Amino acid sequence: LTETDPISGGGNGGGAGNTNIAAGIDTAQTSIETNTFEGARKTIDVSGDGVQNQGLAGGTSGGAGCGGSPTDPDCAAVVAAASASAEAAGITVNGLAIDPGITFNGQTLLDYFNAFVITSDGFTSGTSFDTGVFADAVEDKIFREITQVPEPSSLLLLAGGLIGLGVMARRRRTA
Repeated sequence: LTETDPISGGGNGGGAGNTNIAAGIDTAQTSIETNTFEGARKTIDVSGDGVQNQGLAGGTSGGAGCGGSPTDPDCAAVVAAASASAEAAGITVNGLAIDPGITFNGQTLLDYFNAFVITSDGFTSGTSFDTGVFADAVEDKIFREITQVPEPSSLLLLAGGLIGLGVMARRRRTA
């Protein structure tokens, strides 16, 4: 694999309608941790049109804490655990929810990605399969990834430090 190759470990798990986001995140994490490429950032991109609906090892018979239904809260926990593992390893997980308005157990796909898939420093965007719209969403996602803007709390911390330096410099001049 190179740093830009797609990961084939996740995906639909071999059956129509099956989605194994957690396996994709785990496979990508292993690849990042074991390759020889040294990058400034470690990022996993998850794009999908469904929620986790099978166990981590695949199949809808459950396993790894998941009963094989998109309404099974244990399936969401499998994804959240994979995402938390990636975050603990210093890896950012971003998401692109395809058809973000569809709902699973009363929750939109975009909300699901925000709650269970992405890491605290990641982001989610949504799009449809429409030609052009999808391409624009992918381009926007890549642009956001390579031009990451510091989070507001970091900016506040920087501003506080600069104000403190200014106050100290002013005190020195008046003393």
